[in-house]
Formats: sequence, C-alpha cells, structure tokens
Amino acid sequence: KTPMIITKQEQFAKLTEIIDAIKINTQEEFNEYKINWDKLKTLHQYHHKNITNIIKQENEKPENEKQENVKGIVMCFGGKNLTLNGIVSLVFIRNKLPNIPIEIYYYGDELNDNIIIDIKQMIINGDNIAFINLSENPEIMEIVKNNKLFNMRGFQIKLFALYYSKFRHVIYFDSDTILCGNITTLLDSLEYKQSGMILWRDIWCYGRYDSRYLDSFLRLSQIYNVNWEYNEYENDSGCIIIDKLHHKILIKLLYYVGVNYHYYFKCGYGDKNYFKFFSKVISNITEKTLSNMYYEI
Repeated sequence: KTPMIITKQEQFAKLTEIIDAIKINTQEEFNEYKINWDKLKTLHQYHHKNITNIIKQENEKPENEKQENVKGIVMCFGGKNLTLNGIVSLVFIRNKLPNIPIEIYYYGDELNDNIIIDIKQMIINGDNIAFINLSENPEIMEIVKNNKLFNMRGFQIKLFALYYSKFRHVIYFDSDTILCGNITTLLDSLEYKQSGMILWRDIWCYGRYDSRYLDSFLRLSQIYNVNWEYNEYENDSGCIIIDKLHHKILIKLLYYVGVNYHYYFKCGYGDKNYFKFFSKVISNITEKTLSNMYYEI
C-alpha cells in the first residue's frame, strides 16, 4: 500500500524480480521474457554504434531539404479484426474531417481489391483514401529477402508507414483509435510548432504494468546514456502527430528500429516508447533541446 521509492539503479533488478515473481506463474513464462545480456552485449554495441553514426551523419547535412507542407492521416490495416476496427475509425474521422487525405498501409494479402473498393464506397470521400501495399515496395522486399525471419505483420509496419508517407505533417492513428474532435487544430499550436511532435501519455509505466521490460529498457537507457526514470510514463503510440521535416533524423532512426525490430522489441514493448527514447538520444548527441523534440500531453 505504501509506494516504494527507488533512488538507485542497482535496485531496479531486485524490484523487477519481485514483480515478476508475483505476475509470472510458470518457468516457461519467465523464460519467454528473460534476456541473456551476455549474449546481447555484442548486439548492443553494434546497434549503438549504428544509431550514433546515423544521427551524426544526418545532423551534418545542410538544412535545405524541402517537403510540401501537406497534412494527412496515416493508418495501418491488416487482418479481420484490425480492418473492422479501422472501418469504424474511418467513419469517425470522416465525421470530423471529411476532406483530409488518408493513407492506409498494409502488407501482402492482408487486404484485397474487393475489400478496398468496399471501404472506399462506404466511407465519405473514399476516393481521398490511398491504400498502400508495402509488399510492392522494393526497399521493403529487399529487407524481407535478406532476412528470412522478418515479419511485417506487427508494430514494425507503423514505423515504415511513417517513413514512406508523402505527408509532411503526419497524424498517425492505430486502427482502433476513435477521433472525437478536430485534431488538426493541434498543428497550429505553439507546442507543435516548437517541438514538431505531440505524444500522448499512456496510463502505464514500466514497473507498474510491463514489468518484464523494466530491466531491459533501463539497461538500454544506460547504453545510450538516456535518462529514463523508473516511474516514467509510457506513450500511447496509437496516436502521434509528427512533422517529418522537423524530425528527419528521428524518422530514420525509427526506420532502423523497424528493420531491427527483433532486437528493439525484445528490449521494450513494441514501438511505443522509442519515439521519446530516441528523441532523448538525438538531444544528447546534437544541440537540440528536448522541448525541440517532443511535447507530451
């Protein structure tokens, strides 16, 4: 009943063991989430070096890139349940934003021409919805070809959708997100113009909910020299607003996370915290302040 106050990082591992002991019932469940850090040491060094190089290379490029000042909504569909969720979400979006362009990403045979035609016919302004099959993207297919274990059906598709979207100002929604107001007004806010990204807090934080990732994510934070607190709230990446031109380095890092999702999703729960995490990494290496990187609601 009395909150445990954690002050030293050495205490995190012990606390994780206690939480895991309470929540995990079998040895099989424990083994599923246990990470062998000795085996991953080489991987840590490899990925940390690559991430650092990407940031330094991109930061040195002149600020002369131009991207049309277009805003739009990006979503990912796939499978029966997510597609049905997405159709309901589109109805709510069109009720509030009847004319905004929308891109829907999917992979392989998750959708077919008949389903796409049906969706376009049942949704207001359906002709302003583009369906993009990432299995037709040569860069994605090269990744799949070179990695037999690579699977596009997961959190990682979102990171590729953000990268390949034609919009500069991306409003990303998970397929089960329900829009209740005109979210585009946030694009004119002072907070967005300064930071270029708006994130929403989740109700969870590592240690209170996803305890199996607490130790691994804190170790990752140490490697990247990122200050991530024990009780720091996760982000709900089911809704994100991001200026891709402002965050060209972050978008490339998230693409890298998508390509190497086997590693990064083992260290944390999907993609949800990497938007803020890599914003902190970029801030450490460049002269960008955190207020220049994201605004958290």
